[in-house]
Amino acid sequence: MRRVIYQFIASLTLTSMLVSCDKENVSDSPSRDEPGKEEQKQEESKPEISFKFDIEPYVIASSEDTVECVWTEGDAVGVYAYDAESDELVFRNKKLTFDGSNWVGDKLCWEKESLKFCAYYPFDENNTDPTAISVNVKEDQSSENGYRISDFMVAGNGEGVKTGKEVELEFRHEFAMIQVEVPKSKYWNIDGELEVSLCGVGTLAEINLLEDSDVSASVAGTGSSEGNVKMHLAEVPGEERNNYIYRAVIPVQTLGGGSALFSYVTDGKEYRLG
Repeated sequence: MRRVIYQFIASLTLTSMLVSCDKENVSDSPSRDEPGKEEQKQEESKPEISFKFDIEPYVIASSEDTVECVWTEGDAVGVYAYDAESDELVFRNKKLTFDGSNWVGDKLCWEKESLKFCAYYPFDENNTDPTAISVNVKEDQSSENGYRISDFMVAGNGEGVKTGKEVELEFRHEFAMIQVEVPKSKYWNIDGELEVSLCGVGTLAEINLLEDSDVSASVAGTGSSEGNVKMHLAEVPGEERNNYIYRAVIPVQTLGGGSALFSYVTDGKEYRLG
C-alpha cells in the first residue's frame, strides 16, 4: 500500500547476518563411558532468520518533492512471527536494533518450516498484543529524535516464508507528515528559534498489526488524546529554496475548522493562524 499524505521518502536496505541457532537435546540412552548417565547430543542447528528491511516512500501531496529517510544507529523494531500453516504465534515482540551496519538483538531462528511476519517501528516492550497497540506521537517533536520516533511504521508479509529464505519486509508510514514552509521575513526571528506548532490535533492512534487497514487518530471523549505538537525545523534556506521547512508527524485525521491550526512563537509573542 503506497501512502500519499503530506510527505516523505525513505528507502534503505539493510540485512542481518546469517548464523546458526544451536540447541542441545538430552538423549534417552546413557553414555558408554559413564553408564547410567544421560548423554547430551546436539540437535541439528537451525539457521538464524535473515531480514531485509526497506521503507516505503512518502510523497509530498502538493509537489513532486520527496524527503529521504534512512535507518540510523539505535533504531529498534519489534517483530512477531506466526506458523504459516496453523497461525500459531512463534515469536512475540522480539527486538532488533540497528547498530549502524546490521540488525542485532534477539536471536530469531527458523522454528517452523514456514513463517509469516509482522513488524513495527519504533520498538516498545509493552506491545505484547499485536492486535491492540496504542501509539502516542510526541507533543514535542522539535528535536530530531522526538520527530523520528513519532513516525510510526509497520511491515508484514501475507504469505509464509520458507525456512532459510531471506525475509523481506517493507515498512510503510502509518501517520501523516505535516509540512509548513516559512519564508524569510523581517517579522520572523528565525535565528531566535521561531517555534511552529500544530494546535488541537489528535495524538493517539489504536493499531492492529494483523489488519492491512488505514490507521486514524483516536480522539474519543478524553482530552488526553488531543494536544499541541511542536514541529521540527528540518531544513533552512539554501541554494534550492528560500524557505524554512518545519515538519511534524500525527495520526491521520480530519482537521476541524473554526479554530487556529498553527501557532507561531517568536520573540516571546504568539501568532495563531487557521
